[in-house]
Amino acid sequence: MSETPPSIRPFLSATHPLPFQFFEASRIAANVETLLNQADEQLKEIESSSDLTYAGVLGALDHLGEHLESCMTMYSQLESLLGTEEIRAAMREIQPKVSAFYAQIPFSAELYSKIKFVSQSDEITQLMPHQRRYLEQTLLSFQRNGAELDQLTKKRLVEIESQLSQKTMDFSKNVVEETDAFEWVTTDESKLAGLPASALASAAQSAKSKELDGWRFTLQGPSFISIMTYCDDSSVREYLYTSYITRASSGDRDNAPLIKEILLLRKEKATLLGYKDVSDLLLASRMVKAGQHAQLFVDQLIETTMPFAEQEHQELNHFAQETLKWGRDLEPWDISYVAEKLKRAECGFDEEALKPYFEVKSVMQGMFEIIEKLYNVEIKPLAGISTWHEDVMTFELCEAGDTLGVFYADLFPREGKQGGAWMCPLLYKNDQQPHVGLICANFTPPIDGLSLITHREVETLFHEFGHLLHHLLTDAEIRSQAGTNVAWDFVELPSQIMENWCWEREALDLFARHYHTGDSLPEDLFSQLKKTQTFRAASGQMRQLTFAEIDLKLHREYRLDTDGKVLDYAKTVMEKRSPTRLPAQYAMIAGFGHLFASPTGYASGYYSYKWAEVLDADAFTRFKQEGIFSPEVGRDFRFKLLSKGDSIDPAQLFEQFMGRSPNSEALIQRLGLS
Repeated sequence: MSETPPSIRPFLSATHPLPFQFFEASRIAANVETLLNQADEQLKEIESSSDLTYAGVLGALDHLGEHLESCMTMYSQLESLLGTEEIRAAMREIQPKVSAFYAQIPFSAELYSKIKFVSQSDEITQLMPHQRRYLEQTLLSFQRNGAELDQLTKKRLVEIESQLSQKTMDFSKNVVEETDAFEWVTTDESKLAGLPASALASAAQSAKSKELDGWRFTLQGPSFISIMTYCDDSSVREYLYTSYITRASSGDRDNAPLIKEILLLRKEKATLLGYKDVSDLLLASRMVKAGQHAQLFVDQLIETTMPFAEQEHQELNHFAQETLKWGRDLEPWDISYVAEKLKRAECGFDEEALKPYFEVKSVMQGMFEIIEKLYNVEIKPLAGISTWHEDVMTFELCEAGDTLGVFYADLFPREGKQGGAWMCPLLYKNDQQPHVGLICANFTPPIDGLSLITHREVETLFHEFGHLLHHLLTDAEIRSQAGTNVAWDFVELPSQIMENWCWEREALDLFARHYHTGDSLPEDLFSQLKKTQTFRAASGQMRQLTFAEIDLKLHREYRLDTDGKVLDYAKTVMEKRSPTRLPAQYAMIAGFGHLFASPTGYASGYYSYKWAEVLDADAFTRFKQEGIFSPEVGRDFRFKLLSKGDSIDPAQLFEQFMGRSPNSEALIQRLGLS
């Protein structure tokens, strides 16, 4: 990127528009060191201040390290989006220092005593409810993080946090590099029989970009999924499947030792803080409150779902043997392929027939129109601001002429970019700037300027945009309560509820338009799509519950001395829920970034996807009853729930919107499991 002028030091004082054009990886360490020193000075000022008011203590604490946090967010996102070794090396150098700084804050005796003083002062009766909640939550957070422990224990906790930061960063690096290192290239078109023309065109374009002949496939989502779903050649499916589920499980990028060390460090941290296990530590501040309650939630859903999943597999196997004349047991790399054949037979559904109706920019425009109808806002392109890659699109979200938020959309895969999809808050609104956010995905790359995506990718886009709205529409006054800074098992509600509009005829008519003719989705295709909503729904749910189960078992039950190697343990647990035998080398968790790519992440929290799905299915019943574009319901969802962040207890937010506590029956019915 461009050379940084001496007068400009990007992200040291992050403001909109963000100067990505001046970003230099070589300046990361120096810039972060500068901000670390500033944040340390801020901490000392709060500790030594004689101002013992809410504003002087809690208000100052809310803004402690604000620029450091913003800067580190930018750099960590650029690491995920650009993935150069220079950025990774700089982040490996600086991240442990930043983690250590934040880890020490709860151990400040001066700061803790000031927070306690405010909590016991007469001023508490004058605080607004959201201020009192912030005070109470902060006090609890300090206590849960060891504010009352002895100095030796505090020192060890800071060390643990720094080590977790380093090891989880190494875990993520290994997964990205393993994914980037893999390619399968063939010039034999017969090996690709069954693949749709769009997948072949994408693979040919990928090969050409590497100056190769033939077709090139990778472990990036669209490429990998096309092989697993359509390729007739079982040996090709097996090869890519095996490569995928053994990523980062051997050689120089072996994540198994890192997983073991991460689990031991998390366990030690929980023990030092007085918790029975990691799940109790991490879930104490969430809706579920304790690991035992999360386990009970997952176990009950497994009990409800498992019989339906087993029945679905029997039907799949019967179809394979009787209709496809399979002649052997189904293997893991067969499931998606045979399921696609069964889906076509039962639902008349061909995913490829839908893709011409889902051109990504058209889908985005239709999604914007839905948001505008519901929330009385306007979304429009924003030109003239710099980005980190030519693929990135920029927009602004406005209300009554005022810009509430700005966002970047980086939607296509490339080497160095982290896989999957996510949203990240970059900046929070203040008097000088709007909220700024980012959504990322790895959708089917454009061919000849057009990106035709699958319905599942449409759902992913809506999902991440739900997270983005949670950020852009927040009006919480306290930064630590704003947007997605909510209980982890509540954060997926705003995202998952957005997926519902992908299945409604009225909504589809706004964005499901043929890229060439402009025609709306034909009724027969819509009918076929609706049939797929419950097609193998139990199997899909069991897959998510299996991830939730192994997450909780690793953080609640696994013992290195009695349970053996962590990859073997995980395989044994997951095989109990698998419809097929798993290969001996099965090592999916070695690439499971949700659990091990950050110090906390979804550790003990993967259940929250299903927890939030219960909430979203229930909440959407109100839209169904009163109108999926109802501005009244949209206004209630925005102002009673979406905009509040963590300023009110999440259970109360849900009850404000629905007028009652959540009910799981809506999810069971939606999946056809009642």
